[in-house]
Amino acid sequence: VGLIEIVTEEPTLDRVAAGQDELQLIVAPGHPLAAEKSVRAEQMVGYPLLHREPGNGIRDLVDQFFIAAGIPLEDLNVTAELGSLSSVKHMAAQGFGIAVASSAAIRSEVASGALVGVPLNPPLYTPLEVILLKDKFRSRLVSSFADFVVEEIARLSSERN
Repeated sequence: VGLIEIVTEEPTLDRVAAGQDELQLIVAPGHPLAAEKSVRAEQMVGYPLLHREPGNGIRDLVDQFFIAAGIPLEDLNVTAELGSLSSVKHMAAQGFGIAVASSAAIRSEVASGALVGVPLNPPLYTPLEVILLKDKFRSRLVSSFADFVVEEIARLSSERN
């Protein structure tokens, strides 16, 4: 049983949609965008962007967010392409740039005051899926656990949205 944040088209996996998580702009507490109620893509363009590595699902969603707003990706001020969410959060908290991350992934940093999460306008969501290997024997325990996880993620998603 696996839990993933991005839809995958892997043919060896069975996927079950479980919910969604809102993506948010993340900035250091003193950043000019930290006080906004929500931010549009146009407001983010001039700031250094801490981006995930090419091929990352969140990066793809963020790129589509800018494209949908009519902003060419070449106009983004990509300061760093980072291979881990931990690096993105650390650099954003230190004021090296802005980034976009899932609200669940930044919950503890926002609660501690290390980061500020600002909703995107329009809102952007990442799907949450439970995955299992296809064509493998599944015990009743594994199936029950997967069903439980799907229900819990759906419940938590509906509480946040």
